[in-house]
Amino acid sequence: MPVQIPLQSKPKYYEGVCPHCPNSRQELLFELDGGMHDDFSSLSLVGCEDCRGVLLYDALWLLEGADPSKFLASSRLLWPPSDDLPDHVPEAIRALYAGALKVKSHPDSFVVQLRRTIEAICIDLGARNYDQDGLHINLVGMLDELERRDGFSATVRDILHQIRYLGNVGAHSIDETVDPSVAQILDELFRLLVQYIYEMPRKLDILKRETQTLRLRQGQDKRNHIPQKNL
Repeated sequence: MPVQIPLQSKPKYYEGVCPHCPNSRQELLFELDGGMHDDFSSLSLVGCEDCRGVLLYDALWLLEGADPSKFLASSRLLWPPSDDLPDHVPEAIRALYAGALKVKSHPDSFVVQLRRTIEAICIDLGARNYDQDGLHINLVGMLDELERRDGFSATVRDILHQIRYLGNVGAHSIDETVDPSVAQILDELFRLLVQYIYEMPRKLDILKRETQTLRLRQGQDKRNHIPQKNL
């Protein structure tokens, strides 16, 4: 049966799954055990030894005789939230972004992978990656084509070009490296970009359908309440 182990008798380090550092080693910092009527079993605050990030688990109680050092691996991660992109984002883009997250603790590699991800977004949006002579069109050319066709706002254009530029720095520069804080900002901007390109149109379509249904229902109600003329 599930049992709780007192904090003072638990090991200091555990095998956990950090969103940025798979199979990471994690240090237990604080724990709050829940009771029978609480919505959680045990809130465990841990620090990832690889990326130095902080994670919060709703840690499951252990089965009798189970290895205490492995209980985080099967627990529910509450923070940070999942970094996975929504399912309706094309699989190729989600796979590239997942690859970027695996190397986020190495900012140069992360921004290179993020640059590849926006190339995939450009192709998904219809930009050509080869011209009529079969020559490769670089990312600048693809971004220019999309801007002319779709009229990107200045903000969207700047985000895309910042990712492109820093991806080049990460890939080719010997004297310059990308700071982790810059990589984090870039990641946040990329996710906002994904929301703008893929999430906002989808939710707007849902809203339009609901609005149209409401208008049709209101129109029907008005027709049903038209006063009848006396014969």
